[in-house]
Amino acid sequence: MNSLESVLVIEKDTNGDVDVVWAHPTVEDDQKDVVLQRFPLVNEALLESIGQGTNFLFSKYKDSYVYTFVQRNVVTNRVENVKVTDVGICVLSKEFFPEKHFDLLKVLTEIFISSNLDASKVQEAYLEVFCLGTVGSFNADSYDARKAKIGDLASIVDAFKEETVKIWTALLLKKRVLVYSDDVEELTKFVSSLPCLVWHRQHWDLMRPLVNLGNKNETTDLNVVGTYVAGTIDSSAQNNTKYYDLFLDLSNHTVLVAEGSTADFKLIKFHKELAEVLMSPDVKGDSQKLIRAIAVKTKELLAKLNTLKSNHSDQLTLELLENMNLNTDTLNFLYNTALSENMITGA
Repeated sequence: MNSLESVLVIEKDTNGDVDVVWAHPTVEDDQKDVVLQRFPLVNEALLESIGQGTNFLFSKYKDSYVYTFVQRNVVTNRVENVKVTDVGICVLSKEFFPEKHFDLLKVLTEIFISSNLDASKVQEAYLEVFCLGTVGSFNADSYDARKAKIGDLASIVDAFKEETVKIWTALLLKKRVLVYSDDVEELTKFVSSLPCLVWHRQHWDLMRPLVNLGNKNETTDLNVVGTYVAGTIDSSAQNNTKYYDLFLDLSNHTVLVAEGSTADFKLIKFHKELAEVLMSPDVKGDSQKLIRAIAVKTKELLAKLNTLKSNHSDQLTLELLENMNLNTDTLNFLYNTALSENMITGA
């Protein structure tokens, strides 16, 4: 399982101190900072959002997926006689597969607790799974990576109805999407499903399922990647317009286009046709059918642009589109789509 990059152990003691007490291999300070932000007992807003039932979180920072498992109310004593109340195990990985890493973290956490919090046992287990793909009851070969990418698109369409075409437009045109929810489990599931709307790209790296807009390292990461779908539990995030072109509020299923981006979200005939596909009884409630239907419709659009390019000596320019006497909204949409798909000559 060579997609693994590092494993970290986090502890909270009776003094209320929380820290990364061990990591293998070592991580940079900014990575450590983000990992601690994912530990609920450091981030009070996160603790309130997940409640008592959730002990697994995942997100992404830079090129690494960040998976964290939290075990609360640990009753054991360290050799140093400092009583540890809660522990967390985090792995950084190049692979997007939440369910797989959840199962791995459960095994690593069991090993850590059963060894009386001996971090060397976690290191041994980590090296075993890195080299062999197995440790304890965990076997990496038993997981189908294709299933990790099949998001719950049906729930998205059910919640946002025809407005889903705006979300599709944002992803197609490589815009910045920020999603708010007060339920972190709902949030990360929703955000990780959004790349399914542009299935032809197979681009899950644009995800940032959970970000803290008050953390400099995380906002710097957003600015560096430029295009993203990010999730936040910050109820004031809607006011942070510098971080989004499209804002989605899962608490009331509203869609807000940032003032400076309205021209990119003007709906044309194609959007109406796509909305009809989304709302068709033939695909209702079936994520895989929805993914296929949207992919087919998207490919139809791209095929027309490719044909236009082929018919003009493999040259596609703004001038060519302008000479087609299209209305302004259609012209902007087709040009921005072609630009996002790297079809524009000389762009």
